Amino acid sequence: MSIHGGDSMKKRLLHISKVLFAIVMSFMLVGMNTVTALTTNAPDTVKMGVETLSPKYLGGTEIGFVTLADGTVVFCLKALAPTPNHETLTRGEEVDGGVRYILQHGYPNVSITGEASKDRYITQIALWWYLDRINGYGDDSLSPDANLSPNLKITGEDPYGVRPKAKSLMEQALQHRNDKLPALDFQLKTEGSALTLSADGTYYQSGLIWITSNAKVSNLVVSANGAPEGTKFVDQNGKEKTTFSPNDKFRVIVPASSVKDMTLEFSIGVGAKVSTDTAYVYKPSDSKKQSIAITYTKSENVTKTTSFNLIRTGVKISKQDIATNKELAGAKLVIKDQNGNVVEEWVSTGEPHYIYDLPTGTYTLEEVEAPEGYQLSTEKIEFEITKDGLVKEVVMYNSAVPEVPVPDTGVNDGVLPIAGASMMILGIGLVYRHAKKRA
Repeated sequence: MSIHGGDSMKKRLLHISKVLFAIVMSFMLVGMNTVTALTTNAPDTVKMGVETLSPKYLGGTEIGFVTLADGTVVFCLKALAPTPNHETLTRGEEVDGGVRYILQHGYPNVSITGEASKDRYITQIALWWYLDRINGYGDDSLSPDANLSPNLKITGEDPYGVRPKAKSLMEQALQHRNDKLPALDFQLKTEGSALTLSADGTYYQSGLIWITSNAKVSNLVVSANGAPEGTKFVDQNGKEKTTFSPNDKFRVIVPASSVKDMTLEFSIGVGAKVSTDTAYVYKPSDSKKQSIAITYTKSENVTKTTSFNLIRTGVKISKQDIATNKELAGAKLVIKDQNGNVVEEWVSTGEPHYIYDLPTGTYTLEEVEAPEGYQLSTEKIEFEITKDGLVKEVVMYNSAVPEVPVPDTGVNDGVLPIAGASMMILGIGLVYRHAKKRA
């Protein structure tokens, strides 16, 4: 790519004699360092095409538009080096952040004016202007080594208003000169590793899960490893999904009915393609000819995992004899929530009774019917289920019904003597009667 018109003429007249002017003009169609955007990983080599001339948008100057052999648009890094037309160039070093910025925010990635030719012109001028600035050439520099003369930067006519747009893009690029490429990675974030029981007690859920990255991230693919049957992922609206956008936040849901043990631990995997745009210089075999720089997207598949755990909430109810501390069978018990609703009722069996997955809150244990031989307990024992998941133990005691004692009236003490005396009298009478008959 090259500069044609008033600007290049003024620069050449500073260091080439007027006698050679016609010869110089005949060779003005020359190449330059170029940059483009490709969607594939940077190849080892590229094949150059040829250039075409642009309209004279600024300072009466037309520039060359250069493409690769496959038609890819490229932009120059140096205005007056010969173009290696149709030659093969080899990949070299990486360009700086400012060049990357111009390529990413100029044509063809961004529409500046809505006119492709004009946007391409602005992008090329901005790139040359940027390179002049970082190489120490001021806007009023007349050095033949500068890419642009004052004609293009300051004094030349600007009927299409391209100068301020090119200058703005250049100045923004200067602010990004030292930018480093973002790592091809993302960070997996969570609100914690513990699962909590839903208000209705039907499922356990995690806190929100999301990712952060300075690179571009494609849709996230999520999976669960070692999780109970029915485990799923939902977005913030509760919609079940297996893929999420990089900006989504989501949760993992586990049905309470699928949790069979007191504790549970499993992991989830989040995978995505992470990419970033960069640029490398491509050089011809002849170092005097133009080098180009091409942007491309490099990517990597990244998977992150994180673990979740569950300790079930619960309460152990023990019904005991107050004197012996032995479990009692036959007591009818109920548990009520803080609104007085019965959430569990059962009859004790002589073994402690366990209740799992009660939602967090305050509850009351009451006895409705006492075991046989025991007094009804009127105690109302309040206990709380908290998020710590620890099984709490609640003990309710019963006292046995006391035996009723028989009053001591003294009547029983005379029964046997009276009975004995009666028998003696009866015996004497029988003996006397028998003796009288014999006489």
